Amino acid sequence: MRMFIKLFPHLLRTSVKILFTDWKVFLLAMIPLVLGIILYVYMGKVLFVDFLNFLRLQTESYLGGGKLNAAVYYVVMALMIVSSYFIVGWTFVLSISILAAPFNSWLSGRVISLRGGGSGKEVKLGFFSLVWNELKKVMIIVALSLGAMIVAFLPFGAPISFLLSAFLISINFLDYPWSVQDLTWKEIVKELKGNTLVYFLCGAVFFLALAIPLLNLMMYPLAVIFYTCLQLELNSKSI
Repeated sequence: MRMFIKLFPHLLRTSVKILFTDWKVFLLAMIPLVLGIILYVYMGKVLFVDFLNFLRLQTESYLGGGKLNAAVYYVVMALMIVSSYFIVGWTFVLSISILAAPFNSWLSGRVISLRGGGSGKEVKLGFFSLVWNELKKVMIIVALSLGAMIVAFLPFGAPISFLLSAFLISINFLDYPWSVQDLTWKEIVKELKGNTLVYFLCGAVFFLALAIPLLNLMMYPLAVIFYTCLQLELNSKSI
């Protein structure tokens, strides 16, 4: 806990500084951000313009133009607004993870270069290799997240579910510096065992931040930078 209190505010300030002072880092962060905004604008158009127009035409053809038609239309629209909040919250990290995979790996590599750290065995993967690696990671995280969700419905399972979800957030972002440095499974497991509490607490903070609409747009690239700096710091690298 003491290490978390010492490191978190320091590394968060460092991450913000890196994001807004290095033009390469800023560019790598903004490209997936713009892609994410375009994606959600398109999804919003499909859900709240095209689909609602289709729904209105269907209800009018079956129910006419009376009060029942209007009631059905507004009930469905209200349900869509509520459900879309959870859909967007659930899909945001996953979709941005896939879209931003190459940029986030390059972003992490850039931060490692700036901070003078790393394992000394950095690797460079191609665009499609990075996307494929991200897809595999996302599938594993989705499976584990579903497991955490099921645990939440068990008696006294909610705290365990939150602990697992927070830890998964950390693993998701730590995977970028791990991949860039080409760490082995043995090195990763050793690192996780030695820093479990810090990674859980950091994951809990970012888990809550990423659940907030609009804020999560900027938190994703910031989290990549933060976890890269954190991984270097906890492994006694110079940052």
